[in-house]
Amino acid sequence: MQAVNEHSEIPDSGAVQFRGLLAEEFDALDLVIDDTQRALKKLRPGSESEVMRLALGQRSLLLLHGARLLLEEGHWEIAAGVVRQMFEVLVNVEHLLNQSDTEAAWKSYRTYGEAQLLQASLRKMKYAIATGYIDEAARVEALEATLKDAQFDEFRHPKGHIRDSWSGLSVGKLAEASRVTWRTGQYRYYYRSWSEQAHGSSSSLINSVAPRTPRSPRSEEYAAFAREARQEIAMIVELAADLTSALGIFGSKYGTTVRGWRELLSRKASE
Repeated sequence: MQAVNEHSEIPDSGAVQFRGLLAEEFDALDLVIDDTQRALKKLRPGSESEVMRLALGQRSLLLLHGARLLLEEGHWEIAAGVVRQMFEVLVNVEHLLNQSDTEAAWKSYRTYGEAQLLQASLRKMKYAIATGYIDEAARVEALEATLKDAQFDEFRHPKGHIRDSWSGLSVGKLAEASRVTWRTGQYRYYYRSWSEQAHGSSSSLINSVAPRTPRSPRSEEYAAFAREARQEIAMIVELAADLTSALGIFGSKYGTTVRGWRELLSRKASE
């Protein structure tokens, strides 16, 4: 298949199958999803940390599926938010596993998740009451009382509410704290760009309003898709490789499995 770039001539008429523009890269993504799915089915968690590892592995698989679905439809801008979430999960896991007592850290991570769910429910209920949708002040009081429980004190902001992250660190700080030397670079050069798309910032709209070449306006769109989607697939595969390594999803087969992913992407990129 001929590579697509800024100078490619793609017909402006008829439907374009976006997967066909990057068939080889999608094949690599398919392999990552299939390998991860098979490995997760074999896991039999026992301890709380193993249960959490499985849950995070399943989230990784969900993100891989989500990225593939969006990119197959040409929505690389929305897929950026999916890749961004994979990065956030990874740096949090890396930070957790760097703690001196990882079992305690896993328990803390889960407890924080429970606090987040309670706080989200409280906010939704307060909004519903404010807009006249429901009138259940007693349930609000019950949620507020639960959130005051001592088990959540380690996550409590001085003002009383639950802080915005389990670790108390921003994503950027977590990237800096990672033992992986290139994590900070990924944050600076990729994560920030993904965030612009995820938040719908003004910069994410520029390409939509910029003048197009009258001769073949759609070819520019397809070339942009190929460029961005290729990058997103490569990054989500790399992040998934690091996350499955940290979680121990593949066990002793990690090296050969991930080597196969990287070799496939590398081989197709050079063809």
